[in-house]
Amino acid sequence: MRRHRVSCGRNIPKPKRPVSMAFKDTDTVGTILYNQRKLVRREDSDVWYLLPRELSEATWRLTPDDVLQLVSPDGSILAEGDAKQPINGFDFTTPWVRKSGGEWVLESASGEVLRQRRTKEAGTSGYSFIRKPLVPTQFEYLENTVVEFQSADGFTIFDKPPVWERPQQSASIRYEEAAKVFVELVTVESGEAEIPIPLLRRGFKPWYTEQTDLKEPNETWFGRALRAYFEVDDSDDHNKTLVGRWFRFLEGLVSPALSFAGDD
Repeated sequence: MRRHRVSCGRNIPKPKRPVSMAFKDTDTVGTILYNQRKLVRREDSDVWYLLPRELSEATWRLTPDDVLQLVSPDGSILAEGDAKQPINGFDFTTPWVRKSGGEWVLESASGEVLRQRRTKEAGTSGYSFIRKPLVPTQFEYLENTVVEFQSADGFTIFDKPPVWERPQQSASIRYEEAAKVFVELVTVESGEAEIPIPLLRRGFKPWYTEQTDLKEPNETWFGRALRAYFEVDDSDDHNKTLVGRWFRFLEGLVSPALSFAGDD
């Protein structure tokens, strides 16, 4: 497995701080994403989308059915579309700025001309550009990363154990805590949805063993561990399910918004 190194020390360009999660947070609808630096530009045109003047920020959200939504602080949807489709083709209910001859024209969401200026900066003064979301292709990335920091004349590998890895505790408590972290990482609350326990268990095993050398729970224990924090339907002994949750997004989804999408 290829491992990527991030080094921190003197005489080395300071890298961006690594984040522990592939996404920011979760709300009642889906997964809150980080933003890229790249601006959203209308497909095949010199048009850039802007947030409404009264807004300085908005949030990109990915729903469990792989829909991307640009959400204002009051919950209004400013743009929406299939995460597998280019974002610059979404319908935005926001202002935009466009190049027209030697001027920059600011227009409202309805197409009304608000101002015309000689520079892009003057045309967009008081407005914030909309940036592309960073759509995760998997739930975690740090298992493929080694972080080193400078110590004296050498480097020390930063090896932080997971919060649930506590050898002094009983195995049952460790399994329960690990199962909770895993389920909250890969799923979100979703009404009457159900996930087969064997499907979750197959994903849990490599996730668990990647992070610790401590003994992993067997099939029976995994189901028991889930019950400590979640509802499990075991009415059918051969088809047990986790109730009220669904996968937060399709792992392996490659959004055209990502810089590398379409590269060989």
